[in-house]
Amino acid sequence: MRLILACSTASVLSTLTEEGTSEIDDFRAKGYATTGWCAEETDPSRKITFTFAVPKVIERLRVEKTANGAYPTIIGLKYSNRTGVPLIPYAVANFSKLTTRNVAIVGSELLVLPQAIEARVLEFTIEEFSGSPCMKLEILGCHKTNCLGSNF
Repeated sequence: MRLILACSTASVLSTLTEEGTSEIDDFRAKGYATTGWCAEETDPSRKITFTFAVPKVIERLRVEKTANGAYPTIIGLKYSNRTGVPLIPYAVANFSKLTTRNVAIVGSELLVLPQAIEARVLEFTIEEFSGSPCMKLEILGCHKTNCLGSNF
């Protein structure tokens, strides 16, 4: 039996905290959804971690160029349903990285996770990028009470 997570209506989720391994002026972790977040060029980790007040169902991400025109091309994702525990790398079948293909052309892209996750902590790693290690991001999903869970 596997629980299938799905949102009846996905919306932009608000985070409790945002923390980057580094950040630059005008592109702070707190501004991830408005101006975008940029890691320092010398940061080998290039990670931003989000914590929600309670676990959320995450279905998709909207990735956009930041005001300086930079954006990620390959993003790693780790998550956990609880705080204070090691994060689990996102992997479904042969899918383990999020790849943007249209951000360069249209300025944004909606990335749908092949399988939704339930998470209280999300960590994104900018593995490859265009311009600078930056991203503007919206996390889309729902509260568990607004979601459908089915046992199969």
